[in-house]
Amino acid sequence: KRAFDLIMSTFLLALASPLILFLAIAIPIESGLPIIFKQKRIGMKMKPFLFKKFRSLTNVNPDELDQLDDPNATIDQRVTRIGRFMRKTRLDEIPQFINVFQGTMSIVGPRPEMENYHKQALESIPYYAYRYRLKPGISGWAQINFSHTSTMEDYRKKTEYDLYYIKNQSFRLDLEIALKTIQTMLGMRGSK
Repeated sequence: KRAFDLIMSTFLLALASPLILFLAIAIPIESGLPIIFKQKRIGMKMKPFLFKKFRSLTNVNPDELDQLDDPNATIDQRVTRIGRFMRKTRLDEIPQFINVFQGTMSIVGPRPEMENYHKQALESIPYYAYRYRLKPGISGWAQINFSHTSTMEDYRKKTEYDLYYIKNQSFRLDLEIALKTIQTMLGMRGSK
């Protein structure tokens, strides 16, 4: 899995380099710096790491977002024009291939959570901690089978998908998830 992650992240970063250059110019022209949004997320073995995305929203302090009950509730008001396109096509996720290359994430696995959601879920969702047996992923079984999550009930359902993936993890399942993720990106479906 690590070899696959290294090969794919290197290949995809190289393939995306023209897009990276374009976005590195377009984002600051529309809404200033920074280009990359960084936020503490919870990774494998519950270790925090710095999660990276192209910034698609107006500039807000990540620490302020962590204090909100539902940081996703204000997305529609804060999304930039280039950000709307990036989120629809999932191009804002490209910097996560750097996370994969560094070893803090994998191509496929449970999505990394913000610290406040992580704490709430640990207290209220049975077996939630099992998610942290694997590296978090850019995409996962929950992402291709379930909608965007913002309530604790949504997180319960999403956790069921994550636990299914952990129990049935295989190269074949990873490949299926990767192919369905590409299909979603090309169809521009399922983003927020």
